[in-house]
Amino acid sequence: MYVMMFISVIKLRYTHPDTKRPYKIPGGKVGIWVIAGIGFITVLACFFIGFIPSGISIVSYELIMIVSVGVLLLIPIMIFRKEKLNR
Repeated sequence: MYVMMFISVIKLRYTHPDTKRPYKIPGGKVGIWVIAGIGFITVLACFFIGFIPSGISIVSYELIMIVSVGVLLLIPIMIFRKEKLNR
């Protein structure tokens, strides 16, 4: 989602340049490309660093990653279900 946000910043500055915004990135279009580019590279680096195993065994690392992602994916489902039951 963050990658899409950084891409959207660049796209919106080109498609809607005259829109009044509460905050303007200094440096014009070059500043936008620098800030969004740094953010894009940072997000990609964090994504790939997450796949590098630490000092624990590969099996333990993969198990922790699978369980963590599973729990994170189940949280929105549980919230949605709880709200649906409360209606």
